[in-house]
Amino acid sequence: MLLVKPAFSATDAPQWAALYQQQWHQSEQSFMDRSKSFVDTKLPSFDPQSLIDLSAKERLQVAQATAIYLRTAPFTNGSHTFNQYAQLIVDLAIMIKDPLLEAEGYYHLARDSVEHRQLIQHGERQLNQAMQTLSSQAIADETTHSILLAHLYLLRGQIQLQRNQNIEAIESAETALVLSEAQEQPWLTTHAMFLLGESQLKLQQLDLAIEAFYQALNYSEQQQNLRQTTKAYVNIGLVYQQQGRQKEAINHLQQAAEQYQQLGEELMLAKTLNQLANLHHQAEQLNQAMAIYLNSLALYKQLNNAKGVADVSQSIADVYRQFGELEKARHYFQDAQRLFRQIHDNESLLQLTLLDAELLEAEGHISKALSLLEQTKQQVAINSDMDIEIRKIMIKLLLQQDQFEQASKLMQQELEYLEDHVNSSIHIRVNQVQSSHQIQLLQKQLDDYKNSAENKAILAERYLNYASGLFVIAVLAIGSILGQWRKLRTQQHHIKDLSYDASHTQYTGLGNGRMLVPNLVKETLKLQRQQENWYAAGATGQRPAGKLLTLIHVPFLTHLHQRHGFESGRKIEMKYGQFLRSRFADLTLFQPRDDVIAVILPSSSIEATAQRIIDTLHGFAPPGMTKRKPLSVALMHYPFTQKNSKAVNAGAASEMLLLALNAAMEITQREDADVWVGLEALETAPVSLFHNRPRDNTLLGIRKGFIRVVSNVDKNDINWPFTSENQNFVQRPE
Repeated sequence: MLLVKPAFSATDAPQWAALYQQQWHQSEQSFMDRSKSFVDTKLPSFDPQSLIDLSAKERLQVAQATAIYLRTAPFTNGSHTFNQYAQLIVDLAIMIKDPLLEAEGYYHLARDSVEHRQLIQHGERQLNQAMQTLSSQAIADETTHSILLAHLYLLRGQIQLQRNQNIEAIESAETALVLSEAQEQPWLTTHAMFLLGESQLKLQQLDLAIEAFYQALNYSEQQQNLRQTTKAYVNIGLVYQQQGRQKEAINHLQQAAEQYQQLGEELMLAKTLNQLANLHHQAEQLNQAMAIYLNSLALYKQLNNAKGVADVSQSIADVYRQFGELEKARHYFQDAQRLFRQIHDNESLLQLTLLDAELLEAEGHISKALSLLEQTKQQVAINSDMDIEIRKIMIKLLLQQDQFEQASKLMQQELEYLEDHVNSSIHIRVNQVQSSHQIQLLQKQLDDYKNSAENKAILAERYLNYASGLFVIAVLAIGSILGQWRKLRTQQHHIKDLSYDASHTQYTGLGNGRMLVPNLVKETLKLQRQQENWYAAGATGQRPAGKLLTLIHVPFLTHLHQRHGFESGRKIEMKYGQFLRSRFADLTLFQPRDDVIAVILPSSSIEATAQRIIDTLHGFAPPGMTKRKPLSVALMHYPFTQKNSKAVNAGAASEMLLLALNAAMEITQREDADVWVGLEALETAPVSLFHNRPRDNTLLGIRKGFIRVVSNVDKNDINWPFTSENQNFVQRPE
């Protein structure tokens, strides 16, 4: 929509009528300040007497200016203030009998209820009031009427989406799309495409969803709207998740999270981090998921977003349940339950009972879990998604209790549902989509349902037979089978634990030296292939990005248990591991030695990265330590040489990093200060310098000027290890 830069002062009121028809979304700060300043000047307080004292003309001007302010201001102001201004529009519009302004006031109140205070039912009532006001009287300004109506349908679609009323949300999105395109409102069209895509995504119409998101991306790029472009990346990543393209999904969400952080969009950052954590959670990467969930939770708390805090607390409770830390799980569960009750989110409360049942099961209260699920089952529609989830959990719990007859009845219900679902619902959904990819996806789902139905039919028949005269014999047989199965599962868990213990440090949970070398080899080989492909393509375009390899000496970890005792030392190490995983990606963190941390980072400036690492690690304060201990850091780019990516392999890189780390540690001990030392190869560095004896030849390269040393200390203060003078460098032909 047209962005007008007004050439009049805040008190030059007659222009507000024209701007009221033109200004519909965020603009420059000075313009927002002018509209707000005009309102505050005319109406220092919002008491009834102040409204009465205004003339009819002033009431109209103040209402229009207030509407412009609420349309254009970023939606980050305090909820109380936003609500006051929205209510002011309603009060003034009623006084001057302007249904269009009155409807807009209700719209902003509804926005506040839904997006700020998460009061969905309250917001829906205000939205309906706005719709009713618009339809009750003739509106002369058709353009403003259509634009406002499009906004109302978008908000209605958001509410429907939160309630899983996906078909209705699609209808709202399509209505908003028609209205916005008719009025040539690209900003509104973009939002309508987002709503359409999100609704289709929930219906698993993946091809249609990604098409909508790419259209939204195109509109956003045309408008140079970085916020909406970032939102498009998030949604495209969620489609990739549904398609099983986990890596692409994570990359898109990580990119979006970084962009939201740069933009200062804390709410969108919190939502994106929650979605990213969900990806890791579903992939059973629990440590990574937990670290990201905690970051998301902190942001939601900072924003006083009760719905967000409740949703993330529920997820954290589930992760702690999987960790076996049931007290913590129950604590976060209760936080989520309390908040859902406060915001009257009954649907989320129902969904929360599934987690409650699983917690009760883990706590050994299976009978209570079954009773809870039975009560919840009475509150949901038969064969709804919730009913199906309840049924699955109940079957599992009943089998654990050896209640085979009851389990068989539920299995029979599941079988009947699957038969009906196969014969109707799937075919209806196939008819709703046109893409061959989606039809193939649903056909696969159809086959899965058939196989599941056959398996459940066999199980149901088996358990019904057990309930006959052979019940006792069958139970004994099942007991034997289950016993063997439990033994096998125990052995599998034991093997998995041994494998984990062999590759991870005991308390921090970081990958140890056995993991570092294979991962370093894997990363270096991948980078070598990328470099080779780039050269093979004629070395055109942007050069493939490399990595920045780092080693950090953390002195407080040295003799930690001797100083603090075993139990305290163990707890400190565990907290430090959690701290590191919340700051760096889990798969890039290693602990090759008790007091040394290794991190593989994206390629960037050595100077900036070194300082960021030092600042980050100093953010952890070990208990009882009054003075922080200085850190030593070694860094090098990989590939190390530009001429040949294979010149330095993983083993040589490790030797070079250790050499630089020892040099940094020596100065740290001498100066009692943070020291970092980085190594960079000059373009003139001969490849043959690194073919063998990496430690000695690195020192030789430093002396001969082929390797540049960068550091936060004077390079003359660095004491490199002694090497014999007769170690001559002989350059071999390349």
